[in-house]
Amino acid sequence: MVDTAVQEAWAAQAKKVDDGNSQQASRGKGKDNEVSKLTTELKVLKKQIEDMRAMKYDIASLQGSLANLKPPPTRQFISPRILQGKQISEDMLSALQMEDLKRLCAMHNVRYKGMPQTRVALRKIPGLIISDTEDLLDKTETGEEVNGGNHDDEKTEYSESEEDESSSEEVEVEYSEGPTATEDV
Repeated sequence: MVDTAVQEAWAAQAKKVDDGNSQQASRGKGKDNEVSKLTTELKVLKKQIEDMRAMKYDIASLQGSLANLKPPPTRQFISPRILQGKQISEDMLSALQMEDLKRLCAMHNVRYKGMPQTRVALRKIPGLIISDTEDLLDKTETGEEVNGGNHDDEKTEYSESEEDESSSEEVEVEYSEGPTATEDV
């Protein structure tokens, strides 16, 4: 009986030891699982932080490149009258884009190789380009002033009639006495 009791005690003790070892082992495995989970989460977080830093750098570089962008050049408005081939000024001709110059050349049967040649060819078409320069002679003048005529102080009929018209006009001016300033309240 004592032997059986001792054997039972040894068996019970062995069970407790085995149970304790298995509990410690399972606790160790659980701790190992928690530790491995935490390490993987830390690795994932570190990678996300690195990605965020890289995105921050990318955003900063994009902002810098956006600041350096210039707005696209806008095409100047060209009146349909110009494209119909009516008279245009020298400034209008220089403002035309190549597409518009091609249309004008097609209307006037002009051959060209490039933009400068196109402009020169269009200038040669009589009556197309109007020059608004002041150094050209007025068509109403006879040209004697340029050729050296009228060295004397003689007045021609044209210049006398201009003076008569300007002196016949009276300018009416109304004068007021004293301060007439008003204040808005």
